[in-house]
Amino acid sequence: MESDAWNALIAPAGTPPEMISQINAEVRNALGNPTVKEKLKTQLIDPAPSTPEELRDRIAAEKKLWADVIKNADLKVN
Repeated sequence: MESDAWNALIAPAGTPPEMISQINAEVRNALGNPTVKEKLKTQLIDPAPSTPEELRDRIAAEKKLWADVIKNADLKVN
């Protein structure tokens, strides 16, 4: 099994698509800034900006992965 850590910015449900697009563009711009990239690199962070649609797909894939892991390992909540 392979796993990695990742972070994302998530807006509340109902946030206007135009606002999400604007935030996404600004974050992508910031993560492309050489100074920001270097600072993140010193913290062993490798930014991989994506689109809102790509994030939605990743979250869906992660939910499926971990649901399968939990089921296959027969894990139970105490």
